[in-house]
Amino acid sequence: MQSLIPYNEPARLQALLACKILDTPAEACFDEIVARAAADYGVPISTFAFIDSERHWVKASVGPCSVEVERAISMCSTVVANN
Repeated sequence: MQSLIPYNEPARLQALLACKILDTPAEACFDEIVARAAADYGVPISTFAFIDSERHWVKASVGPCSVEVERAISMCSTVVANN
């Protein structure tokens, strides 16, 4: 399966890599965001993820989820491509 690629992919990836956030340890501020989102929306799973050129990487989550999946099978990749 091939990932959908947004028109601004080079600039998006450059901005993401400039943040140097990929593969960093957990941070309370991100944990608080996903906990608040789960509580506010009454859902059992909430994630804060980043999409690089190859994968969907989860920075923080509430509930069961994979820390990393292939970009091609990521639901978030579709959202990125359509915005």
